[in-house]
Amino acid sequence: MAASEQYKQLLEEHLSLINKRASQPMNNAREGAIKTFLQYGIPSQKEELFRHINIEKLYTPDYGINLARVSQSATQDVYRCSVPGLKTQTIYVIGDIPQVCENQSEVEVMNMEQFATQYPQLAATYYNKLAQTSTDGTVALNTALAQDAVVVYIPDGVVMQTPLQIVNVLNSNTPVMMNRRLLIVAGKNSVATILVCEHNLSESQTLATQVTEIFAGENSQIEYYELEETTSTSYKVSSLFAEQEANSNILIAPMTLHNGETRANYNVEMVGQGANLNITGLSICDNSQVSDVYTRVHHRASHCESNQLFKNIVSDNAVVSMTGKVLVEKGADKTVSQQSNKNISMSQTAHIYTEPQLEIYADDVKCGHGATVGQLDESALFYLRQRGIPEEEARMMLMLAFADDILQRIKLEPLRDRLRSLIENRLRKGDTKCSGCTMCK
Repeated sequence: MAASEQYKQLLEEHLSLINKRASQPMNNAREGAIKTFLQYGIPSQKEELFRHINIEKLYTPDYGINLARVSQSATQDVYRCSVPGLKTQTIYVIGDIPQVCENQSEVEVMNMEQFATQYPQLAATYYNKLAQTSTDGTVALNTALAQDAVVVYIPDGVVMQTPLQIVNVLNSNTPVMMNRRLLIVAGKNSVATILVCEHNLSESQTLATQVTEIFAGENSQIEYYELEETTSTSYKVSSLFAEQEANSNILIAPMTLHNGETRANYNVEMVGQGANLNITGLSICDNSQVSDVYTRVHHRASHCESNQLFKNIVSDNAVVSMTGKVLVEKGADKTVSQQSNKNISMSQTAHIYTEPQLEIYADDVKCGHGATVGQLDESALFYLRQRGIPEEEARMMLMLAFADDILQRIKLEPLRDRLRSLIENRLRKGDTKCSGCTMCK
């Protein structure tokens, strides 16, 4: 059975159970999402934006889905994820069930049912507002299947003193699919720092779908970090949607240090004057891993600035792809936009694809893009070896220097230091475990 057909059948047979275990705002969005999914289905590799990753293959296995919402809280009791030197408010998402404890700060963190009860108007206004505009069938399917969400609400003027860490963790003995949602609403003049960590303790094949919506109010500042440290049998398909009001500032920093196959979409609408956006990411892929990234930054207001920098270190038979599109609407004068993709190939069998795109309808703008694919600098390597540094160590130093440009853009110093350590461990040993995370006995 084709992937799209099997999910169509699943929705027909279990829609009442899905609705029964979900809150009203999510159920309200479900009918429209199902129609969109039936129209577009799972993207085929024949489609231009998906030609470098076989999305249908990721969705085809016969996964189990926890539609009855059976608790898996025992996983949290044996797993801890922390960043040395960084105090965070931490919540766990076990499978796709949020384990939200009592708030430890002025920022309100809750599941969707709690949010809909306390703030029904906000839930109706913001949930699925951005995601519903997508014609990507994977986004529609996530909306059709998701039964809960993590909601982060930062009221006007609130400055988050303690970063929020959201730990997605899975431990399953059988193939399983998780459908996660994250909604972030930042009010005017608010400040928030959020770190999302993705871990998989399972040896079975898994598929995690994630849809994130971020609303940045006027003059708000949001730092949003993603760290993927899973396994070679982990599939992930994620889409992030953000909307920026006037003078808001967003930093999005995804780091893929170990995975199986990942497709990540980043869609940002800059609707208010003076908005500023930075997207900076790093992927390290070896063996047969796949990392496929698509970004779309839409400048709809004047005097906005966006900067994108993605770097990849690729070896063995791994595949990385980066497609970035910047769209500047008529009237979005004084736009400044730059996108760059830099890649290092450590083997002759690795595959790297890069395609920066600009579509400009305004006159008074400064926009540029660039992409490079190459190997380590032989002259720099020769220089280091001439000073007595062994070749393997010299190569390691150059790769770390290549990645450090990304790390310098991480504003959270303890996280930056931890990432530097993780990246070095990954490059030296190919470690599959985050050294800051532990299995408790």
